[in-house]
Amino acid sequence: MSIAIIQSGLQASRTWRQFQTAFWCALLAIGVGCVIYAIERMIVGSERRFIENPADIMTRAVGLAHFSVGWLFMFTSPRLRNRAALTRLAFWSAFGAGACAIFAWGGDRNPWLTIAFYSFFFIHEACDEAHLFRHSGELPRDTPGVDPFLRAVAWTMSFTFIAFLVVGQIVRGVVLNRSGMLNEIPIEWLILGWLLVSCIAAIWMGYTVRLARSLYGSVREAIGIYQPLFAVYAGLLVIMILGSLLGSIGPILIILLHGMTWLVHSYRRLAESDAPVTGIWSWMRNSPTGFLTLHIALIALALFLFAMRTHVWERTGFLSELVSKSWFPYWSIMHIAIAFWRGK
Repeated sequence: MSIAIIQSGLQASRTWRQFQTAFWCALLAIGVGCVIYAIERMIVGSERRFIENPADIMTRAVGLAHFSVGWLFMFTSPRLRNRAALTRLAFWSAFGAGACAIFAWGGDRNPWLTIAFYSFFFIHEACDEAHLFRHSGELPRDTPGVDPFLRAVAWTMSFTFIAFLVVGQIVRGVVLNRSGMLNEIPIEWLILGWLLVSCIAAIWMGYTVRLARSLYGSVREAIGIYQPLFAVYAGLLVIMILGSLLGSIGPILIILLHGMTWLVHSYRRLAESDAPVTGIWSWMRNSPTGFLTLHIALIALALFLFAMRTHVWERTGFLSELVSKSWFPYWSIMHIAIAFWRGK
């Protein structure tokens, strides 16, 4: 069967417009962080500031809101009210707890575990982008082999992201002579790791190419069908490459974009469904305005707790630790692990 290449262009793509909106929302969030940073430094004049890096602090605030909404909606979802779903949730929760325990063994002091954390997130991000495109309604109904092809693309991009993360740190640490996330690892091990990940990415890419030819006749035909998704992946790669040369800003921006993409996607879906609202909980869950308000309120709450941690609790105490930068990877790991309970 011959499938015509989509000619409408990226600007007509819902997936691409969603990515652009999420990107501008991420920049807006960083801008808010910069404003708070300026106020805290120039007006308040405190020796201690809870915002030292606007991009990092807003990523954590948006991330905690994203995790909280996801868990809140998951635990109140009718889909969870059966034994099979509860079993999957228990398995992935245990998996996440084990991953957290391993990360706690070295944490951000162990560069290998740090790269493992970002790798875990990139797999989550690549799979989520494929999942969102799968349910965007942009694919022709008679498109064959959608699930296996998207799965192959997602794994190809996952290892490609990881390879670019490692090579970015090599360039930053060796070529530019700047301290990077992996500066404690001998360059020989870095190169060996990059070659290994690149080989895995190349194997997945070869499999994806063969799958494209068998399903769609040619790689060009497949690119035409999945053009919006490939454009999103390309945008993420550009952000990763440019940001990695500046340190950890690349992975941070991708994490921020991940949260914003789900926010934009869910807002649009709720606006299109126009579900009836019968109360405050229904308003937050079924109304786009309520859903957005819930996110903004949780982001504001996270920023308030960050400020309390610095200016009131003086960075001591259990609650202070829970909202600290060092605990954010644990929240992220549990979110990623539990997200697999639906079996995308």
